[in-house]
Amino acid sequence: MSPPVVAYLTDLIFATKLSSTGIALGVGVKIVRTPSQLWDQLRAGGVRLVLIDLTAEGDPLDAIRRSRADESSPRTVAFAPHVRDDLIAAAREAGAGEVLARSAFSKRLPALLQQAGNEAAAGSAAADSADEAGPEKPGE
Repeated sequence: MSPPVVAYLTDLIFATKLSSTGIALGVGVKIVRTPSQLWDQLRAGGVRLVLIDLTAEGDPLDAIRRSRADESSPRTVAFAPHVRDDLIAAAREAGAGEVLARSAFSKRLPALLQQAGNEAAAGSAAADSADEAGPEKPGE
């Protein structure tokens, strides 16, 4: 199972910031640098939040489209420099749940990670309860 947050970005300095924020909050964050690594993490399950840097190498807009392919897809937040209106508009069109300027994203990062961590913990607790209750018997 993947950590609750997967981030597609190629900026090493920003990747360090994101990882260290996750560590400080106790929230698992996986940094991926290619679309195929992103798909692998999504297929593994457990991802609650996908973060996509719209200036990352590769095709971040395709990453948004593919990460939003079905109803069970995790929340997707994309970010770009505020001067890149073209990327921000394209990300919205591609289906990103939320698109932020990089500065706004940086300010909201701890809250975004904490929410994903809380959702993952709640989902894990619910799964543990179901496991403890055992399988449902017919007629119950």
